[in-house]
Amino acid sequence: MNLPLLLNTPEPMARMRVVTTRDRSDAALKTLHEEGVLHVEQSEELKPVERTAIDEARRRVSESLKYISEILSYIPEKEKVFLKEPLTTRYLRPFDEIENDARSLYATLTDLYKKAAGLDREIKRLREDNRYLPPLAEEIDLNLADLSFSGNYLFSMIFVLPLELHRSFLDRIRPHTLHTIVATTENEAVVYVITRVEGKKDIEAAANDLGCRT
Repeated sequence: MNLPLLLNTPEPMARMRVVTTRDRSDAALKTLHEEGVLHVEQSEELKPVERTAIDEARRRVSESLKYISEILSYIPEKEKVFLKEPLTTRYLRPFDEIENDARSLYATLTDLYKKAAGLDREIKRLREDNRYLPPLAEEIDLNLADLSFSGNYLFSMIFVLPLELHRSFLDRIRPHTLHTIVATTENEAVVYVITRVEGKKDIEAAANDLGCRT
């Protein structure tokens, strides 16, 4: 005897909670139905404890997105990369792990950026020195350490300023110096000063007033 039977095997189901603002609840319900959600229950207003937890989660997500945006800003050009694992695997990771990864990567890139910026400044300084030291080397024979020295009794430094201002500078610092050597480039003067430590502030004040570079 043949009986008309319809066998139905259960499919794995998932239960989730969706939070949205009141003015977008209708659009959220419509989207859920379009995606095949079988049953939807509308809950009441969130309890204060729940609202606090959601606000904290939103804050952490926003902060992580800020870190990620900063990380992306360090990338000069977009490049295609291939992921070692599917995106779904990434999404299933606990948020704490993703947050920690974002923080760690941001800290590493920031540290590298600071080091690179420091190297750029040092390269710029060395290039500047290369412009002014050769003319001075024709006048004196000293190593770099002696050109910028600060001890308990003596102080030495190089000042660079426009050629038309160097005589005014020399006149102002003369009472405070033990020895000065002047070399000139096309339109600038390079002044090497040796003085006692107690005259350092007066010389630096004169240099600042006249816009000297060191």
